[in-house]
Amino acid sequence: MNALIAYLKKLYARVWDWFGDVRKNKDSMPALSARQQVLIIIPHDKSWWAVNAVQHFVATLRDQMGYRQAPQIDIVSIRSSAEVLAALLATIHNRESCDLIVTTGSWITQETRNHLDALSNPPAHIFCGVIDPVGLGIVDSLERPGRQVSGVATVQFDFGLQVDMLKALRPELKALAILCGAVSGNTGISNLVLRQIERFSAECQARNVKVVVIKLTKITEIEPLVRVARDEHGIGVACVLNDLFISANLERLITACEAVGVPLCTNELSSVYHGVAIGFGEHGGVYGMHAAALAYELLVHHHSLAVTPVIVPPIQPSMRYNYDAMQAQGLILAPNTKHLLNMVSVFFQSK
Repeated sequence: MNALIAYLKKLYARVWDWFGDVRKNKDSMPALSARQQVLIIIPHDKSWWAVNAVQHFVATLRDQMGYRQAPQIDIVSIRSSAEVLAALLATIHNRESCDLIVTTGSWITQETRNHLDALSNPPAHIFCGVIDPVGLGIVDSLERPGRQVSGVATVQFDFGLQVDMLKALRPELKALAILCGAVSGNTGISNLVLRQIERFSAECQARNVKVVVIKLTKITEIEPLVRVARDEHGIGVACVLNDLFISANLERLITACEAVGVPLCTNELSSVYHGVAIGFGEHGGVYGMHAAALAYELLVHHHSLAVTPVIVPPIQPSMRYNYDAMQAQGLILAPNTKHLLNMVSVFFQSK
């Protein structure tokens, strides 16, 4: 028994010495840096393009950085409200607030950039899906942004191809409507929307298709205005360009198009999974992946965004369909056009 007690005492002493060595080594190890903070701002949780872009951004960044090193990511929807965005930006004062701000869309990006430019030590800023970032004054040039901001610009929309595809689906198409929200208080964004409408209208005119622009200020206006456009102008399709008001009220617009019998075509692909008849454009997820690559270089390798070129992804626009929604919104394909669903893009049918 005495021998056993002596052995246990010796073993206890060895274990205690081992814990002492561990404590010394732990004290000599460098402290882990605080977890980085990333704030993502999206226009609305109903903006399927933005949601898809953010999903791919988060997944790609975490895959690249690993679980332990990945930053804390907060995602805020401002619900298409200038007041909510202003209140959010007012909480951002310096780099201590967050390490990186990620914005989706042209309007949020420009408003955020205007706020950050007024700060003495603003956090880094990456944008995702901005039309003409140089023209909006967000960056000095695509090659050299000039400030701690860079991102992923949208490709130029091929409106001519879009109209050609719509005419292939509906050969008798003589008129279509462009639905947009009332002009915003942001002059740069308002001018951008007008330029988009002018480009789209020019492509329609070149193909002998009349354009009716419908500006919406209230949700309740959607159905009666679309009905008037159908009855008085004979529109065969209602089209939505890059518009916050419409994306925030897309469900009401889908219901109105079903009631009036006019198929709805948006400029982003994910909307077909939510009841839109036709989507034309590109997938938001591709933009999110490119934005994540920029974020990785910033957060891990500390690259300066001021000299990081803006990415313009080599994406070809395509058209996606929801067959059930097409029928519900009055687009019945002729036998000689049904093959287009399999030829030009992805086909989707509700379960």
